[in-house]
Amino acid sequence: MSGAIIYSYNSAPIYKTYVDRITNQISIMYQIKDERIPFIVYYAGTGTIIIQVSIPKFLYGDNVTLIKESDIDRFYIELNQHLNFLLKIDIPKEEWVIADRGIDVCWNFQVGSRVEEYMRVLSVKSLPFKKTIVYGHGETIEYKNKSSQIIFYKKEPQCINDKQSLDVIEKARGIIRLEIRPSKNDRSKYTKSRRLVDLLTKDFFKCITTNALNQISIPDILIEDLPDIELLKQQISKIETLFGFIKLREMLGEANLKKVYKQGTFQNRKKLDKQIKFLSFRLGELKINYDDIS
Repeated sequence: MSGAIIYSYNSAPIYKTYVDRITNQISIMYQIKDERIPFIVYYAGTGTIIIQVSIPKFLYGDNVTLIKESDIDRFYIELNQHLNFLLKIDIPKEEWVIADRGIDVCWNFQVGSRVEEYMRVLSVKSLPFKKTIVYGHGETIEYKNKSSQIIFYKKEPQCINDKQSLDVIEKARGIIRLEIRPSKNDRSKYTKSRRLVDLLTKDFFKCITTNALNQISIPDILIEDLPDIELLKQQISKIETLFGFIKLREMLGEANLKKVYKQGTFQNRKKLDKQIKFLSFRLGELKINYDDIS
């Protein structure tokens, strides 16, 4: 069910005078503070308004909730109603164009208890013509160049840092967030139009996310999990020895490895291999079911 949620608006706009570079006339720029739209600037001389808005946050109050195709028309309706409330203006959806900063395309991957494992795999990925940057202790992985970015980050810690409600934090648990800021060239492969109605579509979303995920390409791989941290502390020397043995066995094969070790040492390593067991699990490919957003 659609319906505008109008917040009280008490803050007086901040205004500045400036000289318009085209008309050379003195004009006024208004900057407005609003709870639902964090950035609103209105240029009185040209009648141009610039906004920056998260659609899920605008509609649902958080950006953990993913929008569906059915939310797009509702967004245009509520945006127009809200701006009419704030500024007494009506802007048809066909008149909105994206600014130079571009448009962000986002998705949430629910990976349950495997957030750390996915982030470790993502942190060692390298993409052509992009620099890989790991922030903090692997909370955020960014692949970037001058014109585009692909970012993965742990959603729950971000919500905690932003002091979100407990309900939102709970919803964010187990989520790896994908945020893509495509370049102009990436956008132009879909359309050369800058109109929002041509870009805020399922087809554009699919085009951009498919391209990004094809670059990342996490295969369906088998991961061996380390023992818990206390056991790791107690047996770190043995585990290091075992890792070396396992690696050599992979490289040389067991028959050749027997020639390298003394018989007693080889048997001790085999015994150690049986004593310390690593849990194995499959780390599935990160995929989007595009039917979910219909």
